[in-house]
Amino acid sequence: MNYKTIIISALLGALATLQVLAEDTNLRATLGVNGQGRTVEIKVNGSLISNIKGGGSEAVQLYHKDHPWGENFSPARKHLLCLKKGDNTIYIAYSQKDDEDVENLGVYIMASGYSKTLLVATKTKDEVTGTMSGKFVLHSKEPEDFKTEKLK
Repeated sequence: MNYKTIIISALLGALATLQVLAEDTNLRATLGVNGQGRTVEIKVNGSLISNIKGGGSEAVQLYHKDHPWGENFSPARKHLLCLKKGDNTIYIAYSQKDDEDVENLGVYIMASGYSKTLLVATKTKDEVTGTMSGKFVLHSKEPEDFKTEKLK
């Protein structure tokens, strides 16, 4: 084996490693909430998603903590850099807004590259105050045996 072959092999190996790392940090997901008549607080991996307040339909894009776009985020958007590859946690607190009719609560997470919803959390309109917590697993690509995580 000559030096050219060794150098080319090393460069190709490094490029393949960089591609895997890029896929891992390019993870994104949409967090959506339908919280008519409710105040809603959501934390993903301990990060308060302050864009979500409740009171209607809302959605926000979440990103891997090391996403390449993150360096351009304003301080007010840094909390959206909260996802990680593998296990992630979610905490949802909800309560009825003063003198408003409450509808069913629905929270979902849809990950980029997945054909099914990553997580669904629901409460009926009779359950006006409480919390839910759980975990979801996020990969670069949807696993073959993937099933939606359901919180109730």
